[in-house]
Amino acid sequence: LFKLRFFTAANLSAFLFSAGFFAMFFTNISFLQTVFKYGPTRSGFASACGPLMAAIVAAPAGAAAAHR
Repeated sequence: LFKLRFFTAANLSAFLFSAGFFAMFFTNISFLQTVFKYGPTRSGFASACGPLMAAIVAAPAGAAAAHR
C-alpha cells in the first residue's frame, strides 16, 4: 500500500497531525502541572473543556450545515 503516493501522503500527514496534537496536549498538561501546580486530575479536567464542547456542538452544527 505504501507504494501508492496518495496513501503514503495521507498516512504521513495524519501521523504529523497526531504528533503535533499530542505535543500540544502534553505541553499544556505539563504547563498546568508545573506552573499552576495542578494535580493530574485537575489538569485533565481543565483540558477536557474544549474537546467536550466540540463533541457536544458537532452534531447540531452538522445538522444545521446540512440544511443550508
